[in-house]
Amino acid sequence: DAVVLTWWDSGYWVAAIAHRKTVVDNATLQSDRIRDVAKIYLSTEEELASNGLLQKYGITHVVVYGTPELWMGVAPPYMLGDEAKWVSMARIAGYSDAEIVGMISQNPRLMRLWLPREDTVLMKLILFGLYQHSPPLYRYVIGVEEPPSLKIFKLVYCSKSGHVFIYRVVSGETA
Repeated sequence: DAVVLTWWDSGYWVAAIAHRKTVVDNATLQSDRIRDVAKIYLSTEEELASNGLLQKYGITHVVVYGTPELWMGVAPPYMLGDEAKWVSMARIAGYSDAEIVGMISQNPRLMRLWLPREDTVLMKLILFGLYQHSPPLYRYVIGVEEPPSLKIFKLVYCSKSGHVFIYRVVSGETA
């Protein structure tokens, strides 16, 4: 029985289409749960290994939705992935923007966007998935050759569009 972590606005999709339990969804009223989900996405893998949040909710899978087209300035305004929601996540989690901001698109070809630090779970999972979907696009968008390494997540699904990535939470394995 999978328990899927996704940001609250995608929760109903996971429940209705995949028939899986989610930690939060569009009707979640428990602010502590939404705060914990925000903390998970904005934590590093090392912090997750010690803070017990994955275990607290029995999370087996994590979904991220990324929109690299937004970073390139070619996405329509309604196309916002999870990386565009990080400021709200940070505020819900009790972090200041300055604690989380890290990437201000260093690639001159890209739109100047503030993105969360590359070591946050949110960005690591989006960047790793983007690399697996299209290494040339990853190199163009990010400007580096190799994807981030993962310690406690293993990619199990990449959508054809390269926007949705599903990871299994692993322990003691190399992702």
